[in-house]
Amino acid sequence: MKLLRDLQAYHSYVLGIAHYRGLFRPVDPVEAANCFTKSASLGLAAAQNQIGLMYIEGYGVPRHYREAFRWFRESAESNDAEGNCFLGLMYAHGHGTIQSWEQAEQFWLKAAVGGNAESMYFLGMLHYAGIQRPVCIAEAAAWFEKSALTGYAPAAHALGSMHRSGEHPSANENDAIKWFRLAAEKDYGPSLSALGAIYQGPGEHHNTEQAAASFKRAASSGDSDAMYRIGMMYLDREDGENPFSDFLALGWLKKAVEENHPGAAYVLGCMYEGGEGIFFEPEGKSLALQCFRKSAMLGDSRAETKLKWIDQQPHPDKDAKELSSLAPRSVRPAILKWLHLSREQKELEQLLESAKKFYASEEGKKDPSRAAEYFRLCSAAGSAEAEFMLGQMYERGEGVDADHALARQHYQSALQRGFEEAKAHLQKLS
Repeated sequence: MKLLRDLQAYHSYVLGIAHYRGLFRPVDPVEAANCFTKSASLGLAAAQNQIGLMYIEGYGVPRHYREAFRWFRESAESNDAEGNCFLGLMYAHGHGTIQSWEQAEQFWLKAAVGGNAESMYFLGMLHYAGIQRPVCIAEAAAWFEKSALTGYAPAAHALGSMHRSGEHPSANENDAIKWFRLAAEKDYGPSLSALGAIYQGPGEHHNTEQAAASFKRAASSGDSDAMYRIGMMYLDREDGENPFSDFLALGWLKKAVEENHPGAAYVLGCMYEGGEGIFFEPEGKSLALQCFRKSAMLGDSRAETKLKWIDQQPHPDKDAKELSSLAPRSVRPAILKWLHLSREQKELEQLLESAKKFYASEEGKKDPSRAAEYFRLCSAAGSAEAEFMLGQMYERGEGVDADHALARQHYQSALQRGFEEAKAHLQKLS
């Protein structure tokens, strides 16, 4: 009888996963929750944990912390390591129950005995932060190391940070790099960014190429500080004859600003305010103000000082506004010199590939407006395919307002650059 019950529980759980992830069928969170609940009621710990998480997120079911707590408790009662970990988190945050660090630690210890890496990390944090006990760096480091050796990236990053800051009892930079690299193998953004900073800095580990590679991997995982650092690396390059570096700096800084990086918003504001080279825009002063305001809102004191200074300046007269409105919008023709530089050509291809991913990704990852911005950056560097893609987006109204006149312009530009596929679309719009 128990075997039949276990088979039914497992079958419902697998069916729930199929609905939850959209395997062989559309994603259906409500049906997934029904399947997980049925499986959880039959005693499967994995299903109890999953339905508990769905109650916390309010995904497929109403958000209900007490229901989540109930399911995690049932999982923990079967001595499931993950259930003990989640129950500890509920006590730590006071969700669905009275907040209690003692209870949280008790369940994390049970989970750690069962091999749960997250619980080992949380126990390390209790000692590191001195929560209801004196701070004990050695005990924290011991728990972090246990967690890191099971492959938990945040714990490896914590160890790397302790070695780098000198907090670890036997701190040294080589061990910091070792732990950061372990976390970086899991594509953990903060560790990739930390490695980039080490490689970028002075000393025996200085390596600009490795720094850039680490920052780019971190940026691909959404690390805004890495995006900012890449932008600054391109901006600081002493290659005055290569305007493509400025172009790439602009692209990366814009991405960092989109991810709410205060320093990137400040730097971009200064560029627009200066209005030089590819950073020239007729509305440059207005764009600079927008960047400074965003930077100040995110806590950058330099931007607050800049805004106070701008407020004290006289406003431009009508003639100055008219003159700026007549200025050309195009990027400097010199930017097309990137064509003979293979490295910059590779960067363009990567940017174009990113644009395509945002344009055609699966539901949830698709971002047409960001795709349009990336295609514009590539188009400014001379990409015929990017021009063609912009034509399609304006023709269909994807990520931009539908505008057949602009679509024709982009198709014509793509055709002039040798992209023959644009010819059929031009004929269709004529």
